[in-house]
Amino acid sequence: MREDLVMKMLFSNEEIKERKIYTLEESANILDLSRSTMLKLIKLGELPVAKIGKQYRILGIFLLRYILSKTKPKKIAEEVRDELSWQSRLDEVVSAIVERTSKYSSKEIEEDIRSALKEVREKYGR
Repeated sequence: MREDLVMKMLFSNEEIKERKIYTLEESANILDLSRSTMLKLIKLGELPVAKIGKQYRILGIFLLRYILSKTKPKKIAEEVRDELSWQSRLDEVVSAIVERTSKYSSKEIEEDIRSALKEVREKYGR
């Protein structure tokens, strides 16, 4: 299982509900697998299912267990830490920009932009 799937789940608004019953197609979509791969997993007994007629139903808890069984905890922890670190750095940059620009009125900022555009147009003949 790819760690990027776990990252997607961690930072997604969607969640797998343990007690919800999913169709084969929904489960394949969640796991980012093809229908044929899902059928192989079922045949190998790696994914417990209930068969109703010709259709499979999979309990959310089994999807979660499958995902966790195929992930590398250290790799996930590193990626989460990197993602949170990146978000923290981005917050710092945005805060610094907000702090610097709060000293100026919107009129001053607009004048600076107009002046910069004028310089560029003069330099490049537009």
